Amino acid sequence: MECCSEWRVRQAKELVMPNIRVIRRYAIPLTVVVVFSITILAALGWIYLHHTMRVCASHTVNVIVGPGMYDAEVIEEGCDGVAGYDAVSVIIRSRDTKRELTVFSYEMDNTNTDLALRNVFPIVQWLDKNHLTVSVRAVGEVDKKLVDAEGVNIAYRIGIVEFR
Repeated sequence: MECCSEWRVRQAKELVMPNIRVIRRYAIPLTVVVVFSITILAALGWIYLHHTMRVCASHTVNVIVGPGMYDAEVIEEGCDGVAGYDAVSVIIRSRDTKRELTVFSYEMDNTNTDLALRNVFPIVQWLDKNHLTVSVRAVGEVDKKLVDAEGVNIAYRIGIVEFR
């Protein structure tokens, strides 16, 4: 019985010892890989959670009734969170089909040292049923600017553009 149990112990050591050598050889690289993977997963989770926690709200600032079949509307959208922003859009909306089209959008200038130029809304006027003017003193960055939409010609007077 003694001989068989010693043989089994020796056989078990022969099976385990090479595996222990392999584990010792790769212990540091494996630890680095595991720590790096956990760090990346934590960072991606943080980015995902903060992105989904972003809260946005929009509201109508002004509605400008047009002489034709379109009305213009100024909408402010604000988002907070990691990469928050404030944006303004001018849309035209058909009275009969309720179809709307964004003709002008810009990010507000929150950085201007002149307080009179910060967070300004555009002045929108209908000249006639086919001509609309949009005037704004300062913007952060213009995202969209159409000069013709649905047969309406749009003229712009834009003051300071902070980021071109």
